[in-house]
Amino acid sequence: MGKGYSRKAYFGPCVSRILIRMKNLMVYYQIRRNFSQAGISAVLAMLFHVKINT
Repeated sequence: MGKGYSRKAYFGPCVSRILIRMKNLMVYYQIRRNFSQAGISAVLAMLFHVKINT
């Protein structure tokens, strides 16, 4: 019983961490797809602006 509990306590955080990472990846890819559709030039202009300012 104790072993099962410790295993559950060990795998719980791991699973939640994996799920969070997967969600972040999905959001990241969605943002990237939106950029490729709409805003690459705007992002490049922003980076160029930052380079000039520094």
